Amino acid sequence: VTQMFKRGVGSIFDYSIEGKEEEEVFDAVCKEIKDIVRFSVGNPAIPFIVFKPTAFGRIDIYEAVGKGKELTTSQKEEWNRVVTRFDDVCKLCFESDKKVMVDAEETWMQGAADNLVNEMMAKYNKEKAIVYNTVQMYRHDRLEYLKKEIEQNTKK
Repeated sequence: VTQMFKRGVGSIFDYSIEGKEEEEVFDAVCKEIKDIVRFSVGNPAIPFIVFKPTAFGRIDIYEAVGKGKELTTSQKEEWNRVVTRFDDVCKLCFESDKKVMVDAEETWMQGAADNLVNEMMAKYNKEKAIVYNTVQMYRHDRLEYLKKEIEQNTKK
């Protein structure tokens, strides 16, 4: 990291884990990502922290939320834990002045992830950009999505 930064190249720490189903794993990954945030504070060679939404919850719960399905009580509790993990990391990044980028995922669950990232951006990007979303521009629907996001967020 240091050697690359001397040549003008920053590093992005991306602790990526996908396809897990266990709450203990999601909690452990959240802790690991928060540790990476703390490690990177004050180090300009590490300008961003990155995580995938499925590092914090099952892909099926994102899909159900994204499709607007009626969630069971246990699914609502599960989704609340996902939201809490997102918020914990974004809040720590906000408090630490560290940028966080949420990596795009599978198309069938991206809607719920986008909505959640937008909530975090609305909450933590009031004074400057801390939370960033990624957009898969190879998808046929993403240019329209990006235009809509820009329009909605430049009116504020």
